[in-house]
Amino acid sequence: MTTSTPRLDSLTAGGTNEVFDGIRLADGHVLALKVHPGAETAEEVFLYAGLTAPDMEAWVSEDQWEVWLTGGEFGDGSLYLDVPVEAVRDLIVQHGGEHENQAVPYAPEKPETAETIATNALAEWGITAHRDDDAGNTWLVVGRDQTRRGFPRMLAEPYVVLYLYSDTDEEEITVDRAPATGDEWTVLAGDGTGAERELITRPADQFAECVEAIADWVTDPLPTAGAVLRAALAEHGITVHTDGMSPSYAIALDSATPERQVYERPHLTVADRAPSVDHDPATHTGWMVWLHDANGEPVGGDLYTAGNGEPIDCAADSAKVAQFIADWLGSPQR
Repeated sequence: MTTSTPRLDSLTAGGTNEVFDGIRLADGHVLALKVHPGAETAEEVFLYAGLTAPDMEAWVSEDQWEVWLTGGEFGDGSLYLDVPVEAVRDLIVQHGGEHENQAVPYAPEKPETAETIATNALAEWGITAHRDDDAGNTWLVVGRDQTRRGFPRMLAEPYVVLYLYSDTDEEEITVDRAPATGDEWTVLAGDGTGAERELITRPADQFAECVEAIADWVTDPLPTAGAVLRAALAEHGITVHTDGMSPSYAIALDSATPERQVYERPHLTVADRAPSVDHDPATHTGWMVWLHDANGEPVGGDLYTAGNGEPIDCAADSAKVAQFIADWLGSPQR
């Protein structure tokens, strides 16, 4: 049984071209590594099931294994990052050196990252996700409007953010690695105004539920509070107008008013306390209604106010304000 390491020497001298290459040990165990030519540190070292690093307590003071061998579970074995080549050599020697037969290539299949898993799963539902990152964190963004190409306009339209969360000291938020035991999938829904809420959180092995929640969100026929309000007003035959810029809706007092002149003639405006109309129904805080005169200027205080600034039931509030507006428009005293 030899304790020489000719294969390790060869791989580290020539490099592995950014792909895993393996080494079979004398006792039958296998490891694989990824290393640049001539580097003193291997970028990644994969220990197949059954092969473990040396006893930490015996090595920590001399070689700092706890610093070198960092990482987590990886398939059936463990993946370690930035490991000194000499540490790998010591491990090989501990297991009797390299096996005489190195003919069989040993290269582990690197598991799919959270980004790949999520992107492929969502694509099966016809949903496109876009990668985003900031300050070392990475996540995926899904826009409500799946017919629009390009990255979602997160400050102008509803969206969801999806990522893996690990409750570590640094509270990792990522899609760059494979899911591991203890991770959670987190989905946040944003309303396009900067407000976000938790849509669903599930353990790493329950991702299918997150995909279904996102699919339901994307296909919701009433995705925004404004859509809920418009549906409620439509039951009274009332149509709203928007100029595409104001965070509110306008309702002409005279149904014959040309659409382009609604904001210049007597009308009602409706907006959330935020104010907005295209926010998530779950973040709705109450509709407000104002009257505007023949010049489009507001007259007096609000005609209708709901809520106290905290989220309230959007459907119930929309039905109530729609009834109020219908009654007000039909009142001879208005």
